[in-house]
Amino acid sequence: MCKAWEEQKEEGRKTEVFDSVQCGDYSTARGAQKLNLSIDEFKKQMMAAGFSIPQ
Repeated sequence: MCKAWEEQKEEGRKTEVFDSVQCGDYSTARGAQKLNLSIDEFKKQMMAAGFSIPQ
């Protein structure tokens, strides 16, 4: 697969996980685990993408 397709696929996956966390389907810890990120890095990327972190 071409590199651009892989990058687009990865961004789509992140968006899906971020949306699932925002909606309460996943915890922040589970979202971070699914994307192989630390919880702090996950929160940083999620907010940078325009999503809000549930309380």
